[in-house]
Amino acid sequence: MSFRITAGTRIRTNMPDSKPLKNAVEIFRRDMENTLAAQDAAANTIIINVEAALGFSPEQFRITCRSADELVISAGDELGAVYGLLHLSEEYLGVDPFWFWRQQQFVRRGWADVPMVDYVSPYPRVRFRGWFINDEVLLSEWQYSGCSENVWRLVFETLLRCRGNMVIPGTDHNSRKYRQLAVDMGLWITHHHAEPLGAEMFSRVYPDKVPSYLEHKDLFTHLWEQAVLEQKAAKVVWNVGFRGQGDRAFWVDDHRIITPQERGALISQVIRDQCELVRRHVPDPIFCTNLYGEILGLYREGFLDIPHDVIKIWGDSGYGKMVSRRQGNINPRHEALADHDDPGLNGIYFHASFYDLQASNHITMSPNPPELLNAELDSCLERSMDQYWIINCGNVKPHAYILDLIRRKWVEGALDTRDHLDTYLRAYYPQEHVAKLEELYSRYFRSTIQYGAHVDEKAGEQFYHHPARRLITAAVQNKADQCVDSLRWATGSVDFAQQVRWFMEKCAAAAGDWEALYNESRQLCEALPESDRRRFYGEFLVQVEIHYTGCLGFIQICRALLHWLDREYMPAFVAANRGLNYYRQGAAALERAEDGIWLGFYANECLTNVRLTVYCCESFCRYLRIVGDGPSFHRWERDYLYTVQDQKVMLLTNTKNHLPDSDLFARLEPLCQSIEASSGANLVAALRWPKEEG
Repeated sequence: MSFRITAGTRIRTNMPDSKPLKNAVEIFRRDMENTLAAQDAAANTIIINVEAALGFSPEQFRITCRSADELVISAGDELGAVYGLLHLSEEYLGVDPFWFWRQQQFVRRGWADVPMVDYVSPYPRVRFRGWFINDEVLLSEWQYSGCSENVWRLVFETLLRCRGNMVIPGTDHNSRKYRQLAVDMGLWITHHHAEPLGAEMFSRVYPDKVPSYLEHKDLFTHLWEQAVLEQKAAKVVWNVGFRGQGDRAFWVDDHRIITPQERGALISQVIRDQCELVRRHVPDPIFCTNLYGEILGLYREGFLDIPHDVIKIWGDSGYGKMVSRRQGNINPRHEALADHDDPGLNGIYFHASFYDLQASNHITMSPNPPELLNAELDSCLERSMDQYWIINCGNVKPHAYILDLIRRKWVEGALDTRDHLDTYLRAYYPQEHVAKLEELYSRYFRSTIQYGAHVDEKAGEQFYHHPARRLITAAVQNKADQCVDSLRWATGSVDFAQQVRWFMEKCAAAAGDWEALYNESRQLCEALPESDRRRFYGEFLVQVEIHYTGCLGFIQICRALLHWLDREYMPAFVAANRGLNYYRQGAAALERAEDGIWLGFYANECLTNVRLTVYCCESFCRYLRIVGDGPSFHRWERDYLYTVQDQKVMLLTNTKNHLPDSDLFARLEPLCQSIEASSGANLVAALRWPKEEG
């Protein structure tokens, strides 16, 4: 005998006014509609019983089938009951935690049987588990079902399905805009490390005042207390600490606090004051503070005094390694792991998505393999850094694979990455293609560019865009006589030409791998059934294409820059147009990925900003033509495209309209290809052309 969930199954709760339970019931009923066919069936009942006196651990639940007519979900709190209902959905209705983001195809059936065996949920390995919806520029503008709130509701739903219990509900304005929705769905709230206690930024409220705690302690305290009063009815992990305005150190704006001792003493006092302020309004509060960036250095040097009941949050590099992140050109790589004998409470801030204007991954998966990420998370668990995991999930969809891995990790602890990938792919794709899919996923992580000496220093898609735009800008601004300072993190302090060659050589070393992976992924995509083809393109092939087009596009831009340095403007123009076309292909790939419900998803792709790279390349091409072909704009056509006889006759400067850049490139490119082939020029060697005046 079993309890049979059908389209007629009713749901009853002893807390009918609970917003988290109402939301969970609404989600479960939608899951029933998606997976169960309407039919005549005797109505039975799922009873949700929440009582603190039942003796469950926080968030724990028990499922009991009393009879074919009655199934009971028992829990000691609302969140436990929510998890119980979502457990039924995943285990018996077959709804995957990432069903929306991976476009799960449901086949309706008559019923789902739940066996007559009690199930008691294990307690997750990590106490507070959540996402930081950060750099959420895609989610913020995308209008799913005509409403951005529907997008955020689905994000929070997915987090709950992943057994997450905590969220930073967006950055800056969004963190307040969607805070109540997260609370209504049962989640704990916590805060961005740049927004202590979830308060408004000082400079936004007081734009006419210097953001100095020394000068305006009362104003800072007022903002913090307002934030506490606004949130005191919610479940909150209160983030205490003090950074500056925006995501940077406060001493950038207040130069009076000079020494590490002074900075550490001020932050320590602020933490104590903030804790006391919260305690005045909230019984038994829970606190955390971020050891992030410059704060970790102060802590390691012994200048921070953090109370033992404050959870210390250790941040990864942004690339999945537990070392302090690079700040501009400064890369101290302090170990970001608690000591084995640390007597306090510890947690982590870990990136699935990252944005650093250098080499990070924002619209593609982590450049580092899951084996490395898993090993780092193992190290955290071994050192009892299990009180708080906040995962930077970015815009969710591009990072579903890594986020799914981490949700398994924070629930179960132990994880085999090969088994996980196999499970992840078998759930969605035809079995005959899974082995090839596993190979392609594994090759993705082997193809990413190793840009630094450390194992985790591998490049996401921003590597092809931010540095390319910086080099183009330096050239057009006539600053190529010096090292581009903002690129020293990669190249070191070398001259402009050496910087260009450094990037070109890094990309050239990876180009073959990306091209092969792109071509084989396309072949597999064409072999998949239509719905699987759309999914595969949207969650994997588009990311490969962004890497492939970015890598080859950057190579051509570097070639153009080297030609430009040698005043070889025509081949520079041709190479720049080649690069432009690769980057245009990348932009087009994002548009192709906007299939069906994803229409407009990448419309606000403004942080990697592939389209901005296209704009910069177009501008560079025009610049090169102006310098090399102007002011008459017919010289290249005459010198390279006319017959020898016509080159010698100059009765008129030109007899037809000047060729547009695209047409001129199309006619010059075969000539360049021929000369390159005959000269044996490779990707690194610059062609030897007559110098052009300009």
